This record gives sequence, structure tokens and C-alpha cells, in this order.
Amino acid sequence: VQGDAANDAVLATAQARPTRSGESTVYGWDANFNGELFTFNDLPAYASFGVEARREELTDIPSLDSQARPENGYLVDVFGFGSSLSAADRTQYAAFAEISVSLTDQVELQAAGRYDHYDDFGGTFNPKIGLSYRPTDSLVLRGSWSTSFRAPSLTQAGVKLRTTQSTFDCGANQAVSDLYCMGQGTEVNVNSLELGNKNLKAEESEAISVGFAWSPSADTNLTLDYWQFDHEEVIDTNMTAVLDRAITDASLRHCGIVPEGEQGISYDNELCDVSDNSGLSIEQDGANLNEILDNYITEFDPRDDELFLPLFRDHIIPLENTGTQTLAGIDIKFDHRFRLSGGDLTFAFDGTHYLEFERNKPGSDAIEKLVGTYRYPENIGRMSIDWEAQSYYLNLGANYTSSYEDDIEGLRGREIAELESLGKLDSQSKHQVDDWLVWDLSAGYYVNKALTLRARIDNIFDKEPPQLYGSSRGFDSINHNAYGARYTFSVSYRF
Repeated sequence: VQGDAANDAVLATAQARPTRSGESTVYGWDANFNGELFTFNDLPAYASFGVEARREELTDIPSLDSQARPENGYLVDVFGFGSSLSAADRTQYAAFAEISVSLTDQVELQAAGRYDHYDDFGGTFNPKIGLSYRPTDSLVLRGSWSTSFRAPSLTQAGVKLRTTQSTFDCGANQAVSDLYCMGQGTEVNVNSLELGNKNLKAEESEAISVGFAWSPSADTNLTLDYWQFDHEEVIDTNMTAVLDRAITDASLRHCGIVPEGEQGISYDNELCDVSDNSGLSIEQDGANLNEILDNYITEFDPRDDELFLPLFRDHIIPLENTGTQTLAGIDIKFDHRFRLSGGDLTFAFDGTHYLEFERNKPGSDAIEKLVGTYRYPENIGRMSIDWEAQSYYLNLGANYTSSYEDDIEGLRGREIAELESLGKLDSQSKHQVDDWLVWDLSAGYYVNKALTLRARIDNIFDKEPPQLYGSSRGFDSINHNAYGARYTFSVSYRF
């Protein structure tokens, strides 16, 4: 009720205005030199050299009512507004060199190298070799090999606690499975707090690519490339490994919430009333967790589907260099332009087919294959038709994402049974997410050299995203969206 003092007082009491004060500062200096270096076989060789210096500073300080803190039991006061406290800084120096040499009229060699040094994790050198061969004016064959790295971000190195979810995989560790999954190989999602780690190493990558580019005419272009990336020291949380270490490390076992300044697993307080056969509780050194589980089942008689060590919430899990992954795929691009009397009509296609995406399961050396599984479609692509005239343009496009398997392993038995009764599961009790095809339309009108009018419709037919049951949102926000049809209009003026 507007203008009601009592109503305003109640609203003021219930209302929160969380704030967030952040500052990111970057200082950078660089010097570059490039030009013709020498001649080889009467052909010029070009080179580029450079040095860089960079200083980064980051602070991100949310108000206390939006921080997960021990004082409030790691429960953020403002629902849905959890923010992370971060503070970090870094200094980086780099030097690089690149040279391009035409070995013959048809063969070109590129070689490059870059050295980076960071004050928080050291230095790394990364080379690149590329070779191209042009047997005809319209065809280029090409290939390259390189290494690269990705430094831990300042937030990964300096975040205090970030509210998130972690997954532990009982299929990757039998000891963890026996204690927390009743011996089954399921994956379990739990609420957790991600802890930054100043000792993180850089993620490293080795890449190869081979392919060709063919332009049989000035209006037709086709490129096809195979690529592969091998990543090492991938940064992520590894709750499976923390649960495994907690079997023998009592410092990682806590009754109730994890105390300030510590990390590890939070257990239900009921479990703290149970001891092993030697009288040791779960927080004590030398405690036998298997005996504690047996005694917990005897004393509390949990349901048949809950015969495991009960966890509480907000486990504090540090970021680690967890393992390796390999990605491989094929990119294809094609476009052809028809030159007509009133303008140009262009057809274009751009697609990616994933051949391989494998990574080790956190906490083990077991390899999981991800192509075609939750959030990893095998094929994605875009097709478009464009009409370009002197004073206007029209573009019709379609974006495609292929089907993949839903992640329903974390659902309870009764939820799986309900999906089966609704006919949502296949013969293997799995749910396949439908493929998704959405269309967009855009147009522009050039009023004059300075003024342009543009309009766009995304998702013309207002198509809903495919239904998911493994996500609390009910859809995959990475590969799909729930915006429906969207209309935008813009005016640009160039002075």
C-alpha cells in the first residue's frame, strides 16, 4: 500500500540492499619491432619481435549480507545473491619472436616462440611451427603444431570462498563409493564452497591442426580443418580426491559446518554421536570410517536407500590442477556468393563436429568420454542466407545443436520411476535431450552514409528449449536459452 507508514516500515525491515565494491587495475607496457629480416631464395623473410610487462591487481568485496561466512553458517543472508570475496595481484613479463619464411614460391614456413614469467607460479616457454603449401592459386594445404598455457585467473588464485556446487564420482573411487554411494558408481552433486589456491600451476596445452582452404572462384570458399588439443593440469575442484584423502586425514573431517580457516568435508551432526569399534569419532585421528558407517546404520536405522555416511553442506573444496583432457574435431566452412542485378545473394555454412572429448575423472585415472553426453553435443552449426543490396540487407539464419544424453544419474529412484511411467526414458533408462534448431532474421537500411537502421528477431518461431531433467532449471543454459522470440531495433549514426 503506497503511502502507508506501517507498510513502509515492514518493507524496510524485510528489504536488503547488498552492495559490491570491486576494482581491477591493469598496467601494461610493450614494445614491438617488425619488418623484413632477410631474403631466402630471393624471397623476403619477415619477422616480429616484442617484449611486454604487465601488472594486475584485483579486489572484489561484497557486503557482508551477500558473503558466505562462518558467522552465518555459510548461508548467505540475501537469498540468491551469494558473492565471493577476492583479492590478488600479479606481475608478468614476456618476450616473443615470430618469423615467416617463403621456402619456395609455393611453401611458406612460420615459426614462433614466446616466454612468459609470472611472479606467482614461474615461467613457461611455448613454441609454434606452421607450414603451408599452395599447389595451385586456388588451393592451400596447411598444418601447425604449438603449445600454449593458461595462467590461473586472479580470482582462482585469490578467491576466499565462492558458493557453488561440486560433484564427486563414486565410479572413480571404490573406497569413496563404499562410504558415500552404497558401493554404486553414481555421481553426486552437493553444495560447496570453492576455495582459491595460490599454488595453482598453469594449465598447459599441445595443439595440432591440418586442413585446407579452397577457393575455386572469387565467389566460392571452402575450408576444412582437423584439430586436436591435449590439455594438462586442468584447474577444477576435485571433491572425489578430497573425500578419498579424508578417509585417512582427520583434518579434512568436520562435524557440521567447516570451521573458519579450514577446508574439507562437512558431516551431518548425527554422525558425530557415533564412534568406531575403538571409540574414535569421525573427527579423531585413526578413526575407521567403515566401522563408523556400520555403527551409524545400526544406531540410526536409515532408509534402505540412505545406507551411507550422511553429509551436511557447504564443504570447502580447494581448486587444484586435477588432470588431463583431450579434444578433437573437424571445422567446416563454406560460402558462395551469387552476383545478381539487384544485389548479392550469399549462402554460408559453418559447423563443428566433435570427434573426441575425453578427460580423466577427478580423483582417478579412469577416462570418461564426453561427446554426446550432458552439455556436450556432437554437432553444432549455423546456416545463413544473406541478401545485400546497395541501400539495405536481409539475413535469414538457422542455428543447430544436436541431441545428447541428459544427466539424470543424480535423481532419486522415485524420480527415475516417474520419468519411466511418463515414457520419457529409452530402453536403457536414459533420457535423450532433443536437438534444437532456431531461426533468426535481421535487416538493415542505410539511410545515408552516416545513418543506419537495424532490426532483428531471434528465435522467430518462439521455440522453447529442449526439456532436461538433470538440471534444476529444466533446460541447458549453456547450449540453449529460454528467452523465446526476441525483437531488437537499433539506430547508429556515424559522425
